[in-house]
Amino acid sequence: MRDRRPVFRASLGEIVGSWLRVWTPRRDVYVPPVPVFRLVLAVALLVAAIVVTAVLVDNGKEAGRERDRREEAAAVAQVRAGIAREQVPRRARLGAPAGNRVRTQHALEAAITRDSQQRFASHALDARVTHTKCIPFVRPTVQHPPQPPPGARSGKYECLGVTRSVGPTPGTRGGDFGFPFWARVDFGHGTAVWCKVNPRPGELGIGGDVFVPLAPECDLLSR
Repeated sequence: MRDRRPVFRASLGEIVGSWLRVWTPRRDVYVPPVPVFRLVLAVALLVAAIVVTAVLVDNGKEAGRERDRREEAAAVAQVRAGIAREQVPRRARLGAPAGNRVRTQHALEAAITRDSQQRFASHALDARVTHTKCIPFVRPTVQHPPQPPPGARSGKYECLGVTRSVGPTPGTRGGDFGFPFWARVDFGHGTAVWCKVNPRPGELGIGGDVFVPLAPECDLLSR
């Protein structure tokens, strides 16, 4: 006679175990055959989904990096433009006797002070310059550098528009703080040109890692 014993369908775990040959079903338990086509299709869809997700994630990261590069470039351009505006050469007639180097230096200091205070009034500087100190530009730096010789047609000066002075303490010598300027004086014509200086980052400049060269007439290192 035909065997009419009830056949029970295996659970999902039992089915998978049977397919993987880690479980042997009983004779009265029905295990469907391995759906090869469905498994292949499912694996293919899973792989495709993983690939698409990876591509989308990578594209998103690249778009984010490109956005960051654009924002950084715009910020650098803004800083560069600000530094360039600060370094635009300023000129003045000093009105000091051609042969009097000390009076010429004092006239230069007064001109830079006026210029700095005008910049502060227009919010181009964030601190007010009270006075300016200039010394002859000499490299390598020496204490009490000498004035340009009597026969010199022009002279170089480095100046500090002083915004704050700190007196000496038992552990420090004190000093002046402010904005640096480089100036060139034409003794024959009694005129001067100067620029606010933003040194290279290695020289503790204010522009972060952005450096804008000085105009040739203010670059005392060039000639």
